[in-house]
Amino acid sequence: MIWLQLLYVYLKIGILGFGGGYAMLSLIQADVVDRYGWISLQEFTDIVAISQMTPGPIGINSATYIGYTAVHNAGYSETMSILGSCLTTFAVCLPSFILVLLISYFFAKFRNNKYVEAAFLGLRPATVGLIAAAALLLMNKENFIDYKSFLIFGAAFILTWKFKIHPILMIILAGIAMTVGVLHNRQIQKKIESGELKAAPEIVEADAECCGQHEICEKESLLAAVSKKIEYYDDEELDRFRGRPSNGYNEEEVEEFREIMYTCKEDEVAGWSRSLQLRGIELPDELKDELFLIVGERRFK
Repeated sequence: MIWLQLLYVYLKIGILGFGGGYAMLSLIQADVVDRYGWISLQEFTDIVAISQMTPGPIGINSATYIGYTAVHNAGYSETMSILGSCLTTFAVCLPSFILVLLISYFFAKFRNNKYVEAAFLGLRPATVGLIAAAALLLMNKENFIDYKSFLIFGAAFILTWKFKIHPILMIILAGIAMTVGVLHNRQIQKKIESGELKAAPEIVEADAECCGQHEICEKESLLAAVSKKIEYYDDEELDRFRGRPSNGYNEEEVEEFREIMYTCKEDEVAGWSRSLQLRGIELPDELKDELFLIVGERRFK
């Protein structure tokens, strides 16, 4: 029964959740997402984000949201879902409440004890490790869908770590950015309804046909030729390198690739790169920057 399972899981999390809310995240995901499947990984990620943006400890906030969502996803009514929130919140707080009462009494009495000091010395690095594990658990494809996600992550990390920007300010900036995006989309929708635009601008996403030659693949540059038909550029001899890793070429083989690349016309280089991919041939690492430079110069002419 989901009620007993929720009670058991959050009592366990409350007892074992040393290090605070972020350290709890890996424990929560292990049971709530992986073991019982009450919510999806995407829902878990969204709940963590909401918990960070609302006042209070993230562990308690996430328990409240997960209790509601898990019961609701199980088919219960809104009222029962609210009771699920209350149950998980109570369960995750109860062990800490009892333990703090006991520890506050004994800690004042034994805080200078060498065994107590040794225990805390072991708990500190373990807590840091749990928090780091929680951060890595959230670095998944649901959160990092494209290169823009990595740019946002990098900006938030640098602004908070290097420039000591307050986390609340970062949340406000994120909210402003989201609001601007929503208003922009509404403006486009109004133009469509008024007849100024026929349709919303098409969003082009990199798919499985990405050339794979660089981290951020733009079809307009390297994939000017996206046909699945293999076209040769007087380079049939390169087929012998099929399956060779990009870092597995010697100097003579790299020069062979370079000679063929520079015999191509500028408008053929993207198609040649595409041809190599379709044939299962990895471009040598030494030539990737040169290829991007050629294609980039042509693109911005």
